[in-house]
Amino acid sequence: MNALPAPISVVIPCYKCEDTVERALLSVINQTKAVSEIILVDDFSEDKTLDKLYTLQAKHSQFKIIVLEQQFNCGPGIARNAGWDIATEPWIAFLDADDSWDLRKIELQYSWVEENKEIDFISHGTGLWTNDTNVDLQRHGSLIKINPYRNLFRNIIPTRSVLLRSNIPLRFLGKDYAEDYLLWLTLLFSGYHCFRMPLILAYSHRQEFSIGGYSGSLWTHEKRELKCYSYLYHNNMIGFFIWSLATFFSFLKYVKRKIIIQFRD
Repeated sequence: MNALPAPISVVIPCYKCEDTVERALLSVINQTKAVSEIILVDDFSEDKTLDKLYTLQAKHSQFKIIVLEQQFNCGPGIARNAGWDIATEPWIAFLDADDSWDLRKIELQYSWVEENKEIDFISHGTGLWTNDTNVDLQRHGSLIKINPYRNLFRNIIPTRSVLLRSNIPLRFLGKDYAEDYLLWLTLLFSGYHCFRMPLILAYSHRQEFSIGGYSGSLWTHEKRELKCYSYLYHNNMIGFFIWSLATFFSFLKYVKRKIIIQFRD
């Protein structure tokens, strides 16, 4: 492992995740390039999750692991904000408690940040983990600057992939929105520089929109996405034509997802 930790605070929102959070945490603490601190935010789970977090904190006491307790359940966006607000490092990375990182994620991602000072936030590809997952982790290709309009029609910034400057003043909104998607769009349309790495360095461990996931209800997710477009329109970040086009394509994606899920089930 590289000796000096990267100046990164990792924020993991936790809600009823006692069965998966250790996997997520281990994928952070076993990085080939260590991070400076890990913030586990319990979003008022009301089960044994909080006990699990304190157990993990004690078990891995050689790492700076902070457990933060929310007094109300507010959703993952607000939980991320709570962790973000107490973070002490100049960079923030996000990971959900049911996802994981490749063990070279920080080493490779932070190396791009060190070499490209214009980066405000940087993402990479993610995939669905299987026991046969085998990814070529050689650094190749070049960074791709993300166009805000491209991301408006297809979100290519998974939250588990994001590393961003902690002094950015914007934050996630509440769970009435697709709050992570909205934040990335707001940053892009506000002129922040976002780049994407040509590597897969994070994994989900269940199918997108699977039962039990935060976005498991397709129609609920669709309404949240439409509210994102309305937010951008009413805040003069996109015009009426783009808002109408994005709304139309969003409905098309919704129908496609419904069909895919029916055949998958």
